[in-house]
Amino acid sequence: MRVFRQFRSRSLRHLVAVVALLAQFVAAAGAPVPSSRVRVNQGAPFPCQDHPCGCATSEQCWAGDCCCFTLEQKLAWADAREIVPPAHVRPMVEERKQADKACCTKTAADPCCSHADTTSNTCHEHAQPQKIAPSVRWVAGMFAQKCRGEGPGGLLKLELVVVPEQNAAPRSAFDPVDSVTHSNSRVTAISLCPPTPPPRLV
Repeated sequence: MRVFRQFRSRSLRHLVAVVALLAQFVAAAGAPVPSSRVRVNQGAPFPCQDHPCGCATSEQCWAGDCCCFTLEQKLAWADAREIVPPAHVRPMVEERKQADKACCTKTAADPCCSHADTTSNTCHEHAQPQKIAPSVRWVAGMFAQKCRGEGPGGLLKLELVVVPEQNAAPRSAFDPVDSVTHSNSRVTAISLCPPTPPPRLV
């Protein structure tokens, strides 16, 4: 009976640890969440349309970089299809180009100078409407958070705690001290052995 109780106690602890690890993984990576599918005939098309990311509307897609495309790729996608992007897109791309030129050298091309390939089939693939498409699709919560400008959850979102420094308060003359200093004293050695030769009685 005692062995069964010990086994049950260990199994319960292991189960709690496994559930805690799974919960932390889901919080950090993101659980599958439903994302409504935006059809082509609803408003102007946008680059992230019908892609497995969290950009469900044109405003979310053109807000900046997402898990599907960068802002430069989205602008190239719009120029190739003669679609007018929002007004804030081109100034943001120009600022990035100026920053790239500042960090690049004239002798060698730096990786920060590389831009999106305008001939990529993935970036410029036309959104083809499907005949039979579900009204709800599932995406990873981590991708949806990135497309909406949110960071990952779980331990990756925790902030480091800094312990404030404690300033030592000045002591008064009446506060107890940690140690007591003894006054210097001279120690005299005394021998317990009788003198040699021993004294004699007269």
